[in-house]
Amino acid sequence: MKFLLRIVLAAALVPLAPAFAQAPKNAPKNAPPALQKEFDGFIAKFRTALTANDSAAVAGMTRLPFMTRRLLVTPHQFREKIYKPDFTARNRACIQRGKAV
Repeated sequence: MKFLLRIVLAAALVPLAPAFAQAPKNAPKNAPPALQKEFDGFIAKFRTALTANDSAAVAGMTRLPFMTRRLLVTPHQFREKIYKPDFTARNRACIQRGKAV
C-alpha cells in the first residue's frame, strides 16, 4: 500500500516540476547593449585565441590571481596548471562552436 501511495504522490508532483524549474518572470531576457557589446568583443578574442591555441592570449584575458585548487599568480602558472590540462583540442573546439550564454 505504501508503494502505491508513493506512485500516486510522484504522479501528482511531476507536472509541477517545470513550474519550479523556470527562470523568474522578472529576469532580464537580454543583457544591456553596452554589456552585450563588451561580451561579444571578449568572446570573439577568446575564440580567436583558442583557434590559434594561444595560451598566452588566454592567460592575458584571465584575471590573476586565479583561484582553483591552488592559487595561480602568474600567467605562466595559469598556462601550465589550467590551460594545458583543461583546454584540450576537444574542449577548445566545443567552446568555439557552442553558443555563449
